[in-house]
Amino acid sequence: MTQEDEEVFELVKELKDSGLLDILMSALKNREGILLEIANWLQNNENVMKNLSTFLAALSKLNPDEMKKARSLTDVLNMVKDPDVLSGLSFFLNLMKVIGEVLRE
Repeated sequence: MTQEDEEVFELVKELKDSGLLDILMSALKNREGILLEIANWLQNNENVMKNLSTFLAALSKLNPDEMKKARSLTDVLNMVKDPDVLSGLSFFLNLMKVIGEVLRE
């Protein structure tokens, strides 16, 4: 038996011992139903996909090395004058509002 074979057997043993192997096997056996449920959920929650897409697009453009750093309240107030900053703040403030509503439910 090779080293790779032993590692595979060890992995399977660990998955079995932890109960994850049963979960994975069940998910594989029911994959069509699971994928259908996910597709239905995504179809009924299209805002999630739009918001995630917006967030990921913005994140991909963000370069931490080129970010403006606010060093004072005046810097913050000057940054807030930027229409793009205001749009971003509005997005996150609306997100915080919805999170608050969900937490109260």
